[in-house]
Amino acid sequence: MHLVETEHKKHRREWVGEVFSASYGKKRGVAILFNRNVVFSVDKILQHTLGRYVMLIGTISGMVVSIINIYAPMEDDYSFFRDIANIIAENAKGMIILGGDFNAVLDGRLDRLPDECNRTKKQKKN
Repeated sequence: MHLVETEHKKHRREWVGEVFSASYGKKRGVAILFNRNVVFSVDKILQHTLGRYVMLIGTISGMVVSIINIYAPMEDDYSFFRDIANIIAENAKGMIILGGDFNAVLDGRLDRLPDECNRTKKQKKN
């Protein structure tokens, strides 16, 4: 979801009660939306300044939860995942719910577009 802050506000539909987001221009962003019937009491919000994650710590129906939505870099960036693990370890409370776009593949040769040197002549023309 590559949206600027004003675009995130457009997600406020009839069913949406709250929207929490982090974005970085039109390049990247993440959001967590709550149904208006869900009472989420926020204790802490962590937002990445470059739009890579938003983390919420609070309670739902008396249960303490930490909800994290991430948008990982497309290239293999182990430091990103190490940083996310540290942020979770240092801040999370209660049940941890982690989701998002991990940009991870099982087999890079099969799951990613071929690089320039592996493309056929026909592919290079298009």
